[in-house]
Amino acid sequence: MGKINERCGGIDVGKFQGAFQRLQTIPGVGQLAAASILAETGVDLTTFPTAEKMASSAGLYPGNRESAGIKKGSLTTQGNSYLRTTLVQCAWSATRKTGCIFQTRFRDLSPRRGQKRASRDSTSDADGPPLHAEK
Repeated sequence: MGKINERCGGIDVGKFQGAFQRLQTIPGVGQLAAASILAETGVDLTTFPTAEKMASSAGLYPGNRESAGIKKGSLTTQGNSYLRTTLVQCAWSATRKTGCIFQTRFRDLSPRRGQKRASRDSTSDADGPPLHAEK
């Protein structure tokens, strides 16, 4: 973070410091991921009233393709590709962390859903949106 501060020069990173530290407390989110999430969403999350809206803007909410009662798959929608990539990588990392609830959920879901869908679903149904816990 020190090198980034030196290179940024006149940019005030003080307002980002609290959010940067809080993001790193989430399992699977490191320094680079926290910086990337802050760069894409900003500190003010009032544009996303719920965690579902944020996931939807990142393109992580599955679509509903159904016609005449026949389900044709649930493709994810288009959205912010940089944020989506970062959040997916954080989800993979969280499912690999030993003793974490996300790993337990991943192990339960992966035989039925497959590993890629299970990694996404194991972190999306957590008991409260981690990014909206403190505003």
